[in-house]
This record gives sequence, C-alpha cells and structure tokens, in this order.
Amino acid sequence: LPPTGQASFTHSSSFVRSVCSQDNLLTANGTSSCQDVCVPASGCDPLGNDAFVSDDVRSCVAYSACHTVTGDGIAPAPSNISLICSAEVVAEDPLACEEACAPAACCHADNEFERCHIKQFLTCLDYAHCQNLRNSTKVVPAPPDIDEICGIDRDNNAECISTCMEAACCLIPPDTAGSCLHSDFISCATYAWCGGLFLPPINSAVEPPPDNLTDICSLDNIFMQSENRNKCVEACEEAACCGSLIGNCFEDDPFGCMEYAPCAALPLTGGSLSHAPDNLTEMCSLETLTSAPGAGDNCANACEDAMCCVAPGDENCLDDGNFLACSEYLVCATLLIEGGGLEDPPENITDVCSWDNVQDAEGCAECRNLCNTASCCVTLGEGNCLAGNLETCAKWALSPCVLSSLCKEDEDDTPSLPPDHLPPTGQA
Repeated sequence: LPPTGQASFTHSSSFVRSVCSQDNLLTANGTSSCQDVCVPASGCDPLGNDAFVSDDVRSCVAYSACHTVTGDGIAPAPSNISLICSAEVVAEDPLACEEACAPAACCHADNEFERCHIKQFLTCLDYAHCQNLRNSTKVVPAPPDIDEICGIDRDNNAECISTCMEAACCLIPPDTAGSCLHSDFISCATYAWCGGLFLPPINSAVEPPPDNLTDICSLDNIFMQSENRNKCVEACEEAACCGSLIGNCFEDDPFGCMEYAPCAALPLTGGSLSHAPDNLTEMCSLETLTSAPGAGDNCANACEDAMCCVAPGDENCLDDGNFLACSEYLVCATLLIEGGGLEDPPENITDVCSWDNVQDAEGCAECRNLCNTASCCVTLGEGNCLAGNLETCAKWALSPCVLSSLCKEDEDDTPSLPPDHLPPTGQA
C-alpha cells in the first residue's frame, strides 16, 4: 500500500493499458480518462520527491502504461508488444519489434551508459519486452498480466509459481555468480508481483552524483587518458561499490547506482587508440577500394594504428581501454576483402590457359607465368596476400589457372591427364 495520503492503485494492468492505449489517447475524452486513472502513478518516478516506487513496485509495474500522461509523453507500447517482441519472434525476425521499440530505444541499449532506466522508469517497464532485443539477456520479461496471474493466493498458485521461476536469478545477490538483477534490471522489476524484490529509496547507500556527471563523463572527455577523464574517474568513485565483486551495493540502492550510468563507459575507454577519422567509412567502402589501383592506401594508412584491435596474444589492445575506440574501426574489415593491390584475372586468361594452349610447352609456360601473379594467395607464411585480396583471390581460384597444374612444360612430357579424361573437342 502507498504511504498515507497517496492515491491508491486500484486497477489491473489490462484495464490501465486499455484506458491508456494509443487509440484511446487520440481523443480528448480518452486522454482525460487515462489521466484520471493514472493519478497514483505520478509517484512512480524514482527521482521524484514524492516517489513511493520502493514501497509498491508491483503497482508501478501494473500502471507502467501511464508514463505517457505522467512523464515523458512517449506513446504507450503497442498492445501486442509481448507477442512481436517475444524471445522466439525476435530470434527469427526482430524487425517488427525493433520498429515498435524505437520510441524507447534507450531502455534496451546494450551499453549501460546509454540506458535511461532511472529517468524513464515507467516507460522502460511499459516497453519491457524490448529487452529481448539486447545482445545478451539472462531473463525474459514477465507476462504483461502477471499482476492478474499472481494477484491472488500467490504462494499456492501453480501458474504464478511457474512464471516466477523464470526470474530466479533476480533474487541472487549481485556480487554472486548467476545474478541478473544488475544486468537485467528492467526485466527483473517486471517480476515484482512474485515477491522478494525490494527497491530501497534512491541514494540510501550511494550519494547523489554531480548534476553535470553526464557532461563530465561524456565519451569525448573520457575517450583517452586526459585530465578530463580523471575528473570522471574521481566523480565515479562514490559508486564504485555498485559494480564491485566484494561489498556490492547495487541491491541496496539500485536507483542510486543507476544515476551513475555514465561511469559504465570508463572500463571501455582510456586507451592509447585515438578516434577513427570522420571519413573512415567513406575511405574504406568497397566502392572506394575497388575504384582504382592504390585506392585503398588511405584506408590502410588510417587503419594501421587499429591493427592491435585484432592482433593475437599480448599485442592485442582491445581490453586495454580501447574497446570503444576499436569499435570505430570496424569498417577496416573491408581491407580483408579489397584494397590489397592484387589485380583481377585478365580477360584473356581463358585463351592463355585453354586446354588446347597448355598442351605444348610454350603455352604451358605462358599460362603458368600468368597464374603466378596470384600465387601469393596460397603462399604460406609472410608472403601470403589473402588479407586484402579475398575477393580477388577467389576470382583467380575460379579461373582456368587450374589447368596450369596439369599441363606439360617440356615437349617430352606426357599429358598429365590420360586421353579418356580429355574434354570433347571445342569444350573448355
């Protein structure tokens, strides 16, 4: 129950969703009805002075569709979002879910520092099934009608017990292996009707961050080692316990910890690799690399410093504070396909390496000399040129050069193929 003096939650989630549906909000009467129903949800803002989300998380989950009229004005999630964004549908074809979830994209961002769980708590709960779009999740969101499934005699309700077992990892302390409360916070919150999930008042364990933390810890400020980055490190020390393996405090103050979301980028930054050039995508496009001989030189030069991102062993720099920097150089992978300088097989290769031509020593030598142009594609060790010439090497492999290994270089040689293996006259 909410604290004395607060409006009471009296409606089910299905009722709230119907009153605050996208269609109903198109009319003045519909909007008014939604506003009346959603009066209690005004306290579900973790940052609000009258917040009582920690006292009744369950009801805030049921009233999550109210965010349109109580907070950010983002349209309520489509009524079928739990279907089009189910884990099974997303695995097969995520397009419909991605379109439906676009208004609340920050809620399911893979990077913690890009998430808006605390600033748009109700919105993220309403769009909870969008969590299935993330690259890694440990628990799927609860059914949208979980308040009705577990609202009566929860402990003796087989359907409720079965549903709640899906979120067992949410009750494991964050500093223990197998916990998902921190990594899957929104999904875990949707299971509040299962009991056992308590969200203490904000800043009960962690002091509030500086008002300008987002600016202090902007990616531009912390990308490389600098005085500005040190300011971010200093500001984030207060919340060090939120992610520590020993003495973790996320469970004691999840909302307070989430105020420090910009700090999550620190381990991914601070290395020696600088920002990629603004025009790197253009320089390293397949169109540019194939436009003329040597057209890939600019791309190769720009990508040279980032080769450590894919280097083996101790030479690899990905985990040395260069994760985000390396991600800016992903387009350099086109150098594996093009830009190596090896030219395509010439148009006359079908004549030079025709079956008839390779039957005498002169023609055989001519074919082999031509095909040696691409011998680096199969050379072992230092002289191999496959990287940067992947597509071109494939063209050579499919060319008539295969006949150069069957021909005779000297007049006294016998054909490599017996007569009954010869192709019919006139055939390639």
